Amino acid sequence: MAKAVRAKIVTPAGVAVYPRLNKPDTKFDPVGVYKVNLRLPEGDAATSELIAKIEGFGQENGKKKLPFEYETGDDGQPTGNVIFKFKVKAEWPDGSSRKPALVDAMKNELSANVGGGSIIRISGEMATYDGFGGGVSMSPKAIQVIELKTWNAGVDDFDVEGDEPVTSDGDDEPEF
Repeated sequence: MAKAVRAKIVTPAGVAVYPRLNKPDTKFDPVGVYKVNLRLPEGDAATSELIAKIEGFGQENGKKKLPFEYETGDDGQPTGNVIFKFKVKAEWPDGSSRKPALVDAMKNELSANVGGGSIIRISGEMATYDGFGGGVSMSPKAIQVIELKTWNAGVDDFDVEGDEPVTSDGDDEPEF
């Protein structure tokens, strides 16, 4: 097994798609994975430059599978966007965290829940891999959140009801 070749990569600002940056996704991996897809417009010069950098890295290292795809809509037609895929295991083998740093537009530490639709930039690393026919993967090291969209599970759909917050009366049995 050949040692992975690595290179730094920094993206232009784009739209976060399915971000799992505050808490790792454990659906298919019990350790968890931090991940985010980045949507960029296909014809944009910065997008073309990013694609060329990733393709060049893959070609230099004999890898054909690349971590981006041209987005299609539900009708199967191209949307005019490119989706770049970033992911990293939540922990190093020694158990230490690999959580990407989150900063705001002014580079201040950010703890807010980064939701889909947020405008972000990603500083990360490209790396080669040999398994499954070989390819290039990208892992996020730091995320700059330029415009934050948080996920609130529809809480904003409600109006405020009453004058005081609800408290428990200590009785665990519901009244019907």
